[in-house]
Amino acid sequence: MGFRALILALCMVLTVVVTACGTDTSEVGDSPEPIPTPIPEPEPPPGSPGAPGSLNEPRANHTTTLMPDGTVLAVAGSRVDRELDSVESYDPQTGLWTLVSRLGAAREGHTATLLPDGRVVVAGGAFKVRALSSVEMYDPSSDSWTDAAPMNEARFEHTATLLPDGRILATGGVDLLTATAGAEIYDPVSDTWSPAGNLSDARSEHTATLLSDGRVVVAGGVRGPYTLSSVDVYDPATGAWSSAPSMTTARSEHTATLLSDGRLLIIGGQDKGAAHDSTEILDPLAMSWTPGANMNRLRAGHQATILEDGRVLITGGGSVSPDSLVEIYDPALDEWSRTARMLTPRIDHRASLLPDGTVLAVGGRASLVSPLAFTELYIPGAGSWSPTALVRDPRWGQVALSLADGSPMIIGGLNNDGWSLKSAEYYDAESRRWSFAGEMQYGRWGHAAAKLPDGRVVVVGGADSLGRFHASAEILDVEERTWNTLPGMSSARVRHTLTALDNGSAIVVGGWDGVKTLAGVEILDAAADRWSPASPMSEARWGHTATLLADGRILVGGGVGIEDRSLASVEIYDPTTGRWTSTGTMSEARDGHTATLLTDGRVLVIGGVGESGESLASAEIFDPATGLWASTESMDRPRAKHTATLLRDGRVMVVGGATDGTTPLASVEQFDPGTNHWTSGGTIKEARWGHSTVLLADGQALVVGGYGFATLRSAEIYKPAGGGWHAGDSLARGDFQPTGLRGRTG
Repeated sequence: MGFRALILALCMVLTVVVTACGTDTSEVGDSPEPIPTPIPEPEPPPGSPGAPGSLNEPRANHTTTLMPDGTVLAVAGSRVDRELDSVESYDPQTGLWTLVSRLGAAREGHTATLLPDGRVVVAGGAFKVRALSSVEMYDPSSDSWTDAAPMNEARFEHTATLLPDGRILATGGVDLLTATAGAEIYDPVSDTWSPAGNLSDARSEHTATLLSDGRVVVAGGVRGPYTLSSVDVYDPATGAWSSAPSMTTARSEHTATLLSDGRLLIIGGQDKGAAHDSTEILDPLAMSWTPGANMNRLRAGHQATILEDGRVLITGGGSVSPDSLVEIYDPALDEWSRTARMLTPRIDHRASLLPDGTVLAVGGRASLVSPLAFTELYIPGAGSWSPTALVRDPRWGQVALSLADGSPMIIGGLNNDGWSLKSAEYYDAESRRWSFAGEMQYGRWGHAAAKLPDGRVVVVGGADSLGRFHASAEILDVEERTWNTLPGMSSARVRHTLTALDNGSAIVVGGWDGVKTLAGVEILDAAADRWSPASPMSEARWGHTATLLADGRILVGGGVGIEDRSLASVEIYDPTTGRWTSTGTMSEARDGHTATLLTDGRVLVIGGVGESGESLASAEIFDPATGLWASTESMDRPRAKHTATLLRDGRVMVVGGATDGTTPLASVEQFDPGTNHWTSGGTIKEARWGHSTVLLADGQALVVGGYGFATLRSAEIYKPAGGGWHAGDSLARGDFQPTGLRGRTG
């Protein structure tokens, strides 16, 4: 459906409402409320290299193995009602999971060990509470599983450690309800298991870590009702076990990470159900323990991943319930710092360091029962997203700008019932609060607003909920937070643009008046409170963009023309001569796109809706110096009704938008004009389109409102520094969309 058809449809609905109410033109709050139209929940969007897709099957208590080719193999695990035999492979080049050959036997609580030749040995585990001794071997070259020699003891919640000579050391675990002290070694050359002595204590839920000198340190765990602090060391050169000093704290479900300097870091865990925040560090040369700094959270069942820079990333786990807080340990400083939260809390998940330095978090449980298919990727240095205060009025289709003091302001828009809003709100970054800035005379959507050089804010045009198209204009006294009426334009219009000029005037271009597409242009002299006509464009349009160039000219591109089709044409208005000139055409016709002025004076045009109504992934750049357009790399996801914001470092951040009409996106992409390359910018918590993004004075960015599967009150802040979590799927789901919004929309 084109936007004109959408407007007509909305007007027809509103006309019926007005007719049903007689001729009363009372405020919109007194009018009947239209009922949102139910729509089916969409399928999860596919993944991408910077935003992984979900597993084909949710799972916890599984294993993940980084393969020699950089893929990740997720094996078995459990759902709520059963153990799994399914196996999936994650390709970082595509961000997608693919089902591969199944195991011969379903299992959870097993181990998976990568051999030097690239095969994977899966040993033990449990099926229907019964421990397994069976072993299977995966050959990625043939995508096939073969049975290997079984272990001498059935066991699950054990460890399996690859020794320097290519053999595998299995220790501890549980057989039914009884922990075992037994250890055995698998030789893949002879396909045999051999006894390897006994630990000092039977145990499960322990750790086993290969030291730099080839020895293996087994620490902690649980034996029946007892949590252990004891430590054993296995020397493959002698085949003997020896006791080492005990940890200062008994713990199970902890992690043990070999640091780059050869020390062993023990983190968290639990004792009789009470989670720890403590850490301790083993010096393998002195065989002595020293306390490390405490975490910010109590946690067990977490994952610890050593990053490329030697720091340790801690994800998930928890105390009473799964946690999403993420912490990073710096061994050089013995300090913890927080980074972006995961997009969902999880426990009993797996985390893998990928070859590019990112960390993939897979599966686990977000509650105490249900496993996750949701996958997310941590990218160091990509920035992070966090929620901030809710707006007072949920809204989408609002206009946003920065006031003279840097405070973001949102104006008008539609609420969840489809009624246009009179309210405006501004955000205080210090207090992280939204406040009302008075009410306009009319509720407005499809309007335009601009900040004048003197700091005042002008709002023009738009439509209200009763189907009235406005020529009216209002101006905000920022100090008093009150709106004052200005003389109206000569033509009512929606989906036009308003651009403030350096001389204090503002120019309105194009739009739609409810009957026809407009080419007309009007100029507001804000000092004299007077409108005057200007030369019209050569082509009528609405839903276009208008970008103030560095030399003071205005670049107007795309939009929807008189035949309700997207346009590729571009025109430039010169305020000094009052004339329009054509400047060629874009490579693709588009509306609902964005146009961003880059630091070097060029203009980046992104996405939008194409001629056939499809969302676009393409991007192109206009160079005012040459008057030429050049295509650049496309985004990963096609999108329209997104936002594009110039960051302080010169990159352009694209947030959300809609694909396939009204399916909202949570993904964020960033364009580097220096390299002409797109990278992931993380994932917002709630997918949305028709929202606003405003750059804050400190360089962070505020995303607010919009439409997900309902009109949103939520706001999120992007912090460019630090790492962030990315996902191709969104956790935001809902059941409704606004009435009539199934085609091209504002």
